[in-house]
Parts: sequence; structure tokens; C-alpha cells
Amino acid sequence: MNEALPRLLYALEIQKKVSKVGFDWNDPAPMFHKVKEEIKEFGEALSNQSNNDAELEFGDLIFSLVNVARYYKIDPELALHRTCDKFIRRFQQVEAMLIEDQVSIEKASLELMDQYWEKAKQT
Repeated sequence: MNEALPRLLYALEIQKKVSKVGFDWNDPAPMFHKVKEEIKEFGEALSNQSNNDAELEFGDLIFSLVNVARYYKIDPELALHRTCDKFIRRFQQVEAMLIEDQVSIEKASLELMDQYWEKAKQT
């Protein structure tokens, strides 16, 4: 395996490789159960204020989500790339609306920006 790959793709390649020898689920239900379990464990690590444990649990969560993506034939790297692009477009719309309404972004409350965000999602 190519360790120089972005980590999402590396996780995907690891999972493809172990799937070939039968270490895989044939049904998405246990995959979603695993994601929920990892979310819980991540929350517990955060509650314990252990950054190291939280980082490991967050990695487990992402790894589990990559497995779900693989099952549904979704490229996780492409999915994240598209989400980042969408987020940037929406945030630029928020900025434009704030400027149009003569509101300084530095002084805008999170609640106000969230209202603009919801408007941006509509377009």
C-alpha cells in the first residue's frame, strides 16, 4: 500500500485489502452501528479531557465512516473535497450578505451568521 496517499484514501485502500480476505461486513447495518459506537467513544474521550484518546477515537470514527463510504462506492476523498467546496461557496455567500446588509463579520453574532447560512443553503 502507498503510505504517501492522503489518509482518507489510505484508509480506503486498507479496507479494500482486508475485505479481499473476508474481513468485511456484507450489510451496512453493522457499519452504522460501528459509526454510532465510535461517536459515543469519541464523546467519552472528550468528556475525559484526554486529547490523545479523543484524537484516536476521532480517527476511529473517520475510519468507520470511510468503511460506510466504501460500501456505498463513495470516494471519501472526493466527498470531502466537494463538501469543502460547498462550505466555501456558502460562507462566501454569508460574507456577501453581511456586506450587503452593512454588518461587519467581526461583529456579527454566530446566531446572525447562522441565519445567513440557512439563507445561503436555500440557493
